[in-house]
Amino acid sequence: MNRVWKLALAGMLAALAASSMAGGIKWSANLAAALKLAKKSHKPVMVDFYGDSCGSCRMLDDRTYPDKSVVQFARGVVPVKIEYTRQPRLIEKYGIQETPTIMFLDQNGKMIGYFTGFHPPAEFLAESAKILKKQKSK
Repeated sequence: MNRVWKLALAGMLAALAASSMAGGIKWSANLAAALKLAKKSHKPVMVDFYGDSCGSCRMLDDRTYPDKSVVQFARGVVPVKIEYTRQPRLIEKYGIQETPTIMFLDQNGKMIGYFTGFHPPAEFLAESAKILKKQKSK
């Protein structure tokens, strides 16, 4: 009976986690597909180059990305998460030096700008806006 209870509890926790993420940022892991979507939707691409063992990356995932303002902001971009060890060509192409690196690309894959490190929601939004403002002023 104890084992059944543990399985039921684990199932409920998994369902709760899935439902809480449902309203969050809808990340892609495929930059090529994201660029196609960006062209169709006329949105810039936001790429989070992260590392599996990166503490600052986990802080973004835990503290910044779940924030309602950041989720709302992400609806205006095409969000992509790329684990840096799995995409060496992209790391070289964009000159990624550290994780996390949050990079904004235009619909053709040209870099608009980037920032690095953990930023709480308000700072994340301010840095993102500063970069995207550059694109609009061109």
